[in-house]
This record gives sequence, structure tokens and C-alpha cells, in this order.
Amino acid sequence: DVYGPSLPTMLTPSDPTLRLNNTNGLIVAPLYMDVKLMSFGFSNPYDPLSTEKKARQSTIMRGPMASRVIQRLATDTDWGELDYLVVDFPPGTGDIQLTLAQTLQFASAVVVTTPQRLAHVDVVKGIDMFDKVNVPVVGLVENMAYLDINCECDKSPQRIYPFGQGKTQTLAELFGLENKTVQLPIMAQISEYGDRGDPVVLSESTQLRDLRDSYLEISQMVVQNTREIIEAKTLHGMSTPKVEYDDATSTIILTKFNGEELRISAHRLRQRCKSAGNTNPELVSENVKVNHIHSRGNYAVSIAWSDGHNSIFPYDAIENNASL
Repeated sequence: DVYGPSLPTMLTPSDPTLRLNNTNGLIVAPLYMDVKLMSFGFSNPYDPLSTEKKARQSTIMRGPMASRVIQRLATDTDWGELDYLVVDFPPGTGDIQLTLAQTLQFASAVVVTTPQRLAHVDVVKGIDMFDKVNVPVVGLVENMAYLDINCECDKSPQRIYPFGQGKTQTLAELFGLENKTVQLPIMAQISEYGDRGDPVVLSESTQLRDLRDSYLEISQMVVQNTREIIEAKTLHGMSTPKVEYDDATSTIILTKFNGEELRISAHRLRQRCKSAGNTNPELVSENVKVNHIHSRGNYAVSIAWSDGHNSIFPYDAIENNASL
């Protein structure tokens, strides 16, 4: 956790004090149930004016200073042998995010969003940022996706979507993440457990079984997808299929990991664009060409066409529309 107050609030290590290891001079990470924690929030003194027991004073830092502090917390902490290092990025795509991405060799990233359309603008920016620093996005999590209401007249709860539905699914399909998306509900228990420093995933309440399963699904999804990317890089030297354009035949070529080539005409693929701007696909010129292709995340490419249109195609969509 970069700034805090997430970790200092949501977890309760027996000793949250930051101190140096006298042997190697590194920062000793506080422990919670054998999990090492680090947050700038642990370095802030407790706020004597707050009514909250664990509340800490705020720290105001300019960008360059914050980047240096965060870089030190990441590289000068005595992590020891780790199975996984999970970093909770603050919202946005600024200096802090770039500093961390360039300092640590991230194997993958997960983007967290909410159902509102405005939040999806940040999702696209986040995917593009990770793409530029060669960090594959392996999952999409939608917070506050739905609310289950228990009705006296019906034994089964009624599910409502206070912020609407379908927008995140559309975004997931666009970037090839439709099978890599998990929805989390609006539940008071999530806040209650977090505010008192007890992870809800450790609760033994039967009422929270589905919620625990959702968090487990997220962790399994991240581990599995990250492992597949690492294996692809090791075995094939690349983490994504290769998409190229042959101008002589006006053909788009997708090369799979096993070397198999799939081909589709530019005209045919342009017609099959599912973006809102592709209102009359039957009017697409047969002479349309590709100006540029570049990756968008780890599961899709962006194509700029000669007629001024821009498309995003998941690799699966190109493969499904192509022929040998």
C-alpha cells in the first residue's frame, strides 16, 4: 500500500512500528498473520485529535519527494523470500505509478473499477499505462457491482444494480478480459471488517461464504493468468500472439504461440468492429487498409484504419473471424 491509510486501517499487526534491521540496514516490515506489510501510513504519527483509535496524521508531499519515499519503501524493505509481492496503486496514472512500474519488475496487474461509465475512462488509461511499461493486465475487478436485498415476501434475495450494469462487461469484451472479470457486491460487512482491521476473507460466517469465494476467485485468476504469461515468455519468447499487416494482400496475420498463422482480410475485419462508431459496416470500402497496429493490454490490439476509424480487437476475436 503506497500512501496509506489502507493497510494501517484494514490490518492490525502486533507491532506496526517501522524500524531498521541492524544487520543489513533495511526497513523491517510489520507482520500480520505471517504476511509482511509496508505502507507510508505506518510512518505517520497517530492523530491525537481523532476519535478513531488507529487514525494517523496526514502527510503532504510534492510529487518528486513522494516518488523518492515510495521508491525507498519498495526497495529498502527487508522482504526476504516472498511468494508474491502485491502493490496497491493509488488511483491515476501519474508520477507515483510510473515510478513504481519502473522500480519494480511487475509480473502482472489487476485493474479495479466501479460500474459508472466515468470510472471506465480511468480503466482505459490504466491499461494503456501498464502497456507502455510492459506490465500485462490479467484481470478486471468491478467493485460495488450489485446489491442483494432480502425480501420478506420471497426467500431468495432480490439483486439490484444501483450504478447500472453492462458497462464493465462491454469494456472487458473490448480488451479481451471477459473471462478475467470478477464482480464484488455492496456489503456493509466489507467496510465493517476492514474498519476494525480484520480481513473479511478470514471470517467464518456462512453468510459471507459467497464473498470469500469471490476474493478467492480473484487470487486464483491472478495467479493462473500470470503463470500462463510467464510460461509463454519462457517457451515462446513472447507473452501475446503476434498481429501484423501485409499491405500487398491487404491481409491481417495473427501468429499464435505454436507458429500457426491465421489470416483475415482487412475489409472483413474492419466490418466486424463492434465499436459504437461502426454504424454502417456494410458501407466499409473494400479498399480499406491498416495504418497502424499496436497492443492494448495483454489480450487485445488497437487498429487504425485508412478510413479514419479506430478499432480494438481481442486476439480471440481476430482468431474467431480468421481462417487458416
